[in-house]
Amino acid sequence: MSNTIPSGNIISRSVTVNLLLSPMQALEATGQPLYVIKSVAETMPRCNKSKQEVFFVKHDRWMGCTDWSVYLDSLGLKPCDPYTLAKVNEDDREFANKYPNRTHWRDCSETHWCVAIFARWGGKRRVDIYKITGDGYWNSTVWFASVLK
Repeated sequence: MSNTIPSGNIISRSVTVNLLLSPMQALEATGQPLYVIKSVAETMPRCNKSKQEVFFVKHDRWMGCTDWSVYLDSLGLKPCDPYTLAKVNEDDREFANKYPNRTHWRDCSETHWCVAIFARWGGKRRVDIYKITGDGYWNSTVWFASVLK
């Protein structure tokens, strides 16, 4: 990674992803309640590697999706695909309790950001998949899932 990340602002997890799962199968495997717009889930990009090292990056300020992509790029990283992120949360079902985590991608038209969030809301774990308008700003409590470029 080319830039440095402040100590305590990155953690990693290794996973083996089943590349044959459908979007809904990958999400359902987490065992968490799903709040998913299925048409958005169908646009989830898929990595072509079954073994991945996922880096969870945290920043001390609010950042939009575009800023996150630029920041990750400066670190030699790119957003993690949602299948791989789902596998992290499947393998460690308590992970999102301590590390609320997310990733994003562009929809097929390249006009909207789509997000996958694994977190605890209102005292309950859940998975959210939806499309946002604008840049969608994310606070410093959410860890952004990324992989090496």
